[in-house]
Amino acid sequence: MPGRPLPTVIPCDRCIPVSSQACRRCSGAAVLFTEGSLTFLWRHPFTKTVFHALAVQHALHKSFPVLLFLFGAISFAAALAFHIMPVALNGAAPETLLRLPAHWTFQLFLVSLITDAWLFSRLSREKQKKDRVLVRDREEQYQHGKRPHIVDITPVFTQEALASLGSALSAAAELNSHQLVPLHLFVALLKSPSIRRVMFRLSVDTAKMQKAIHAAIGTIPADRSAVPLPTDDFYSLLIRAYRHAQAAQKYFVDEIDLLSATIDHETRAQTLLEELGVTAQTIENIIAWFNQDAVARQKRAEIFRTAVLRPSGDINRAMTSRATPLVNRFSSDLTRAASVGNLRLPIGVDEQLQDLLTGISATSKNILLVGQEGTGKSMLINGIAYAMVGEQVPDRLKDHRLVSISAGHLAASQNPLAVFQALLDELLESGNIVLVIHNMHDFTARRGLTPYDLTEVLAETIERTGLLVIATTTPSAYHSYLENHPLISLFQKTSVEEPDENNTIQILESHIPNLEYRYRVYFTYDAIASVVRLASRY
Repeated sequence: MPGRPLPTVIPCDRCIPVSSQACRRCSGAAVLFTEGSLTFLWRHPFTKTVFHALAVQHALHKSFPVLLFLFGAISFAAALAFHIMPVALNGAAPETLLRLPAHWTFQLFLVSLITDAWLFSRLSREKQKKDRVLVRDREEQYQHGKRPHIVDITPVFTQEALASLGSALSAAAELNSHQLVPLHLFVALLKSPSIRRVMFRLSVDTAKMQKAIHAAIGTIPADRSAVPLPTDDFYSLLIRAYRHAQAAQKYFVDEIDLLSATIDHETRAQTLLEELGVTAQTIENIIAWFNQDAVARQKRAEIFRTAVLRPSGDINRAMTSRATPLVNRFSSDLTRAASVGNLRLPIGVDEQLQDLLTGISATSKNILLVGQEGTGKSMLINGIAYAMVGEQVPDRLKDHRLVSISAGHLAASQNPLAVFQALLDELLESGNIVLVIHNMHDFTARRGLTPYDLTEVLAETIERTGLLVIATTTPSAYHSYLENHPLISLFQKTSVEEPDENNTIQILESHIPNLEYRYRVYFTYDAIASVVRLASRY
């Protein structure tokens, strides 16, 4: 379980001794969780009627925009067929359409335009005020506040998660259980398509799983006359799922979070998985895999919303930069690639990325990332590009472009030295570019990739203008070509360490969707873990 201990489940003092759906505080659920000056609230009573109503409400909410769009399309088609086209075919001028008595079809079309505009406005407002899982910083502010703050966690559960909770209630009723316990939710989750994908990745034998589940369910007391009521353990599981989503930095609590909470909370589920050969570490990594996908979708959506306001060309927002045709020819614009989602999202390097951005803010020097091949130097640079697009960077990087150049680009030209000097001059004239140099050791004369020592030109430019450069190299190349070079005094060396086995597995998991799509294959978790183990061995 990530984070602090769980708050204690307490009854709603406004509803006790009789719960009431008219209660403005808990809607009759009578369940609260208190922690310091923060109170978590669960509003949905656990009844079949409530969960059925939630399902219907969700279906209507999804279909309503579609119905309004169809209404508008049909109205336009009717106006076109019965009003506009007949007038046009009679040879009337277009402006006469506005002077004719409005046909009923045309009025219907105008009504559809108004309703569609209202729908767009309403959906936009709902999207802006949508409840999300509290980030830790905001929660800490509430915790230290003088007044108690109530956080309703109910709206942040996805419809699929709520459906699984309803299925757990149905499972308890079918088994004639007088209590709704975490094991019932585990049974319900295993029927969910998303959790089945998790089990398939784990290569779990479904026949053995079902047999073990039936044996575990047999230990739950039955009472045909009773209505299943959630236990305190079951309610605690809800806040535990909320904490899992919070730790994963997700906006919503989904079925993966419910599965994590159930396995943490229900010892019988843990034992069952262990008997099937699934360790706790394996579960942690597979859940991280699915969480990565959810967080990546969130980040892309945020980036695209911010990127819409970002200039797509060479000119910055302040309109102080200039066009850079030569830079565009010999380099790759990483911020432009990030704004359209063409860069791989950084996985497992959040702390390193934050430390790197802090270092850029704290020093006037340039940054040199030193690490073995495959340790994540490029991923850190991708992270900087995405942070720049999202405007979550120090002032040195705001409203700037991040462009990458390699010695190979320059070596392909007829005069690498002249091209590099012209490129730097154009880059400086633009005034809004941060330069990335991959494998900076390739720019030295000793390396021999080009017949010139391009690092001398780079050093002179940095000393004269204060150009910000982020470069990479390997430890061996650093000692062989750069350690005693005058250029190094202008850089702050930052070591990039090799990730441990679990982080490596999670990073590799982030590459899997593209590989599966490209090669039409399917990877299990065991295959990925084996790749990492064999790579370490050989």
